Amino acid sequence: MDPNFVVFYASVLSSQNKIRTFHGPHSEHVHPEQFLNASVQSLEFYIPANERVFLSENEHSLILSGLVANTIVISGKVNHVLLRKCSQLTLVLRDVTISGIDIINCATITLHTPIVNYVGLEFSQMIKIWGEVTDVSQVYLTGCLDVMLKDQYLPFNLSDTIVITKTGCYHKLAA
Repeated sequence: MDPNFVVFYASVLSSQNKIRTFHGPHSEHVHPEQFLNASVQSLEFYIPANERVFLSENEHSLILSGLVANTIVISGKVNHVLLRKCSQLTLVLRDVTISGIDIINCATITLHTPIVNYVGLEFSQMIKIWGEVTDVSQVYLTGCLDVMLKDQYLPFNLSDTIVITKTGCYHKLAA
């Protein structure tokens, strides 16, 4: 076997070990029956609807795909969180994320985070974001409806980029 391939393969495995994926009923990539198979890696998990889950992470990135009516509580610092095709989800982060949170094709999401640093929203609706706003907080919006920061709707068109300052001022960035 080519020694370069072995090094490359080890590098890929190392980077994948920093990503954990949690699938739900609406995930298009995995079905619960697959988790009964012993050959499935332990980095992918299935969460049924209406479950409350407590996670303790340390600098991992998390992918939450297709979760329905769940409450996810995460303690520990996470690198990045991606929510995809989730609905009726409450996500509670006890510590800040290092790079931010992306929410794509989701509906009825409540996000609690100590500090809003970066949140990217794409084609999502009824999103509530709770957390301290700093002078470098950024919320990117693409094709979203009904987005609230704390208890106020964000004033935007369907595709805006907004920088939020600590004083509550909104600045639309040029596209």
